[in-house]
Amino acid sequence: MDNLRERKMFNGLFVDDRASEDYLITNFSSTDIEFNFLLADQPLIEMARKITDAKPDIIVLDYRLDEPQVNQPKNEYKAGPLAQQLRDWALEHTKDDFPIVLVSNENKRELYEKDLTAHDLFDQRYTKEEISRNHSGAYKRQLLSMVLGYKRIKQEWTASASDRLAILLDAEGSEDDLSQLAHQDISKVYERHAAPHHFARDTFRYVIDRAGLLLDKEDVLAVLGVFGGSNVTKLLEVLKHRNVDYRGVFSEGWPRWWRSRLEAFGKEVCGETLGNVTADKRAVQINKSLNLNLTAAISRWTKRSDALFAFACCSCLCPTELQFSVAAYDPDAKSFLRPKRICWTCVGTGEYEQKQIAIDESEEY
Repeated sequence: MDNLRERKMFNGLFVDDRASEDYLITNFSSTDIEFNFLLADQPLIEMARKITDAKPDIIVLDYRLDEPQVNQPKNEYKAGPLAQQLRDWALEHTKDDFPIVLVSNENKRELYEKDLTAHDLFDQRYTKEEISRNHSGAYKRQLLSMVLGYKRIKQEWTASASDRLAILLDAEGSEDDLSQLAHQDISKVYERHAAPHHFARDTFRYVIDRAGLLLDKEDVLAVLGVFGGSNVTKLLEVLKHRNVDYRGVFSEGWPRWWRSRLEAFGKEVCGETLGNVTADKRAVQINKSLNLNLTAAISRWTKRSDALFAFACCSCLCPTELQFSVAAYDPDAKSFLRPKRICWTCVGTGEYEQKQIAIDESEEY
């Protein structure tokens, strides 16, 4: 993606119905994206046209664009209808498609959660409080990653659906990865896309946000059976050197690792499939092979490290065993996704309920 970085500055727009909120552009802007403030003071269609005429690389929309305003006509629309206008426009202008990010105040998040018709319109959703409190720059990296990802998608838009998928997920050099992408459920999802934002939406939904093809950091540590500590950074460097990390679209903002490559790496290090090796023995072999000092993960339920960890609990994110977990209800299940599971500890404490996770009724007993 280095060729996409030749441009020194990308153009972003932050749209809000209150002029006093313009200070937030400093929270979005970075050395890569310069955000400008745009006051939502026009009717819906005119506002959408004003945004598309600006040809932004990314826009951030405040959810409540219909609150009482001073000395101007009151808008009659929220972010959802405006985003829908922009998405409809992009269907006929695919080369100018751009990511749309939603922001809202913490106390108004519940209003958005109830607005089910708007959920597929936005690439990401943040609260203003989250962004204001963030000092690591993670959100700014994610904004840039969305810009770069969309530009990559648009570059490859004329390719066939299968070729586009392989190129954009950076799976071209691996026969194993390509065979996974040829899975019927995956191909059916990606062959129906009519615009870049469709590709982006399903990549976030099924590839970035869900364990299956890829794993996040917590799942990587669970599969390897190790506890997060000072040597984890070194471990991740090794995985990158071994080409286990994901380098496709949106990887700059959301680090992920190929599950199949990680399992092959683990088998090479431990001499057999990781599912047959307890965490304490995995840690010993990994430390010996890589000259690290990682600590074996400990089960929250048994308080022991001689466990066959397979994944991270979808509630507490701690390494969890299949035998001491239950299936979580998953309305968006796909055969290529790893089923979500909740550890018995979270079930016993009720922690999972605070995360708005439900137990699959087939396993409630």
